[in-house]
Amino acid sequence: MRAQRLHNLHAAVMAIAESELMRTCAPLYTSMAMESFATVIMGLCFSYLFLLITNKGRLKTPGQAVYRLVALKVGHANRAFSSLLMTWGDMQYTPLKERFGFCRRVNQSICTFQIIVALLTITRWLHVGMVNGFRYLGYAITCPPMQAELVLLISPVVPKFKALSVMSALITFVMLMSGYGASLIAGDMWTGDILDFLKGGSWEDLGVTTKFWAILPSFCCLVFLTFIKMPYLAILYLVNGGEKAGLPHDYLRLLGIVWVTWWCFPLWWCLSYEGASIIKDTKLNAVGFAVLNVVSKAAFTRQVIGMVKYTLAKEKEQQKANANGSTTNRSRGRGRGGWSVNTIDLTVNEAVAAKKSYTDSLFVEVLKPWDVDSDEEADEIVKAGKDKKEKKEEMQWCCLSEDFQAFLLGKGIYPSDFDKTLDANEQHQLKSQFNHIEEMVDEFMEASYFESEKVEMRQSKSLLSKMFEVDSSDDDAEKSAFGM
Repeated sequence: MRAQRLHNLHAAVMAIAESELMRTCAPLYTSMAMESFATVIMGLCFSYLFLLITNKGRLKTPGQAVYRLVALKVGHANRAFSSLLMTWGDMQYTPLKERFGFCRRVNQSICTFQIIVALLTITRWLHVGMVNGFRYLGYAITCPPMQAELVLLISPVVPKFKALSVMSALITFVMLMSGYGASLIAGDMWTGDILDFLKGGSWEDLGVTTKFWAILPSFCCLVFLTFIKMPYLAILYLVNGGEKAGLPHDYLRLLGIVWVTWWCFPLWWCLSYEGASIIKDTKLNAVGFAVLNVVSKAAFTRQVIGMVKYTLAKEKEQQKANANGSTTNRSRGRGRGGWSVNTIDLTVNEAVAAKKSYTDSLFVEVLKPWDVDSDEEADEIVKAGKDKKEKKEEMQWCCLSEDFQAFLLGKGIYPSDFDKTLDANEQHQLKSQFNHIEEMVDEFMEASYFESEKVEMRQSKSLLSKMFEVDSSDDDAEKSAFGM
């Protein structure tokens, strides 16, 4: 008799749809959260024991050392992000590369927070009502900045730029919180027939429920963002000249990516058990939201990166064109066997300071030695370096680049000294020093496209040069010509 009852109970449970079963198991949240919390604490304890075992007495307080390290890194990241946010109000008056740099830092923070949320989701600590609260927390923190970035990228042509940015972020936050609140409510959004509602237009025919009114603000906010705000930004972009006026390349495509991917979320929500429960299989719920989240943010990030690459490539082409023009002007200005060099705009001290202020991230430093396609390529690089060291030929002053000549003059080395006094090894040592400084300047200039808060980019790209004119080959004449 008892076995028959258990069999009937099992059959009744199996007959319940997974979506209904998930709601039925909602009261088990506390038990699952406590078990997860205890497991995390156990893992931390064993991690500390592992630290003590491997320490071998070299650290007096290994636990405190780990805590200080984590606290230092987190505090530094928070201060850096806070200082970054303090500059957003001035983005309207900054060049495009400065705005790209701001967006890059914001996108880094978005990805970092998503990584943390993805890890914490495993604990199920916010699975209240069997709904993943960490998912909506991640949305609420990462999506508002994305909407603000759309405004920021074309901020010079947006009236009331600050007000629109803040309003966009707040509306996005309200939209997501409304969606989370509606997900916590079990049941359908309406109990009537939608066809009768479309014919009669009466809310009573539709039979709306509390869940419908909870999700309604979310849909209204999304309609505002996609049908009012984004078209408004597109109109501003086109009316003000678009890319020809210095606005981002392919900005309209970025708007299209956000428009399409963001509407996929409410569509999937309605299909899942959190919404209208059209799809009863709850195993697809988390997978669908994860895929949409990755596709949306990855497409957004890749598009912005593509816009940045296009802008930098265009600037480099312009710089090359300007450099070619300046070279022509210098050749025309030479006469009577003399020579001249461009005016210096970036000194050695500035280059060194820029190098110190700009450092690669930890991941870049760790991965940089392995940034080759294969071991054979690495061997070729080493072999090429050895061959270059073995073959050292003497250099002549007349064959040197003007930037290298200016570098030598700054060290007090004149044409006759370089040609007659220095041997090949000494010449190549000086050349290596110059190449090192040139690399630092290039890295500084590349970093300044994105980290404008460190060093303001100089307009001219001429390197370590002063205006010198030589009318004689002897040392006294050279020194007098150089103002020595």
